[in-house]
Amino acid sequence: MSGFDQGGIFFSDQSANNGVGLSGSHSSGGEYLPTVAALKYREFLRNFRLEDDYIYRNLLRSAIGLKQYLIEVDIDHLMMFDAKLGNELLRHPSHHLPLFEKVRRQSTAAP
Repeated sequence: MSGFDQGGIFFSDQSANNGVGLSGSHSSGGEYLPTVAALKYREFLRNFRLEDDYIYRNLLRSAIGLKQYLIEVDIDHLMMFDAKLGNELLRHPSHHLPLFEKVRRQSTAAP
């Protein structure tokens, strides 16, 4: 039994297998994990632009100033940014819309 109490660091990604809102298994491949999808949504809101206009960054900024809690997102913009993420949103809206809304809330929260 020597060494049974040696220290070690172990990690398990708990979001990798939660399957919330998804039917079937993740073995179909190609689906973003929730943590990755959240990062992609955050990147989209902050960095998507048409020419020199950061559309959603500006919308969020003005929504905060007006104390509005709703922004309209064009699905075509999301598809232009990341087609895979856009398709997942269309396929599994009950999973992705709450995730997208959570990211939007975090993006507008006071630092």
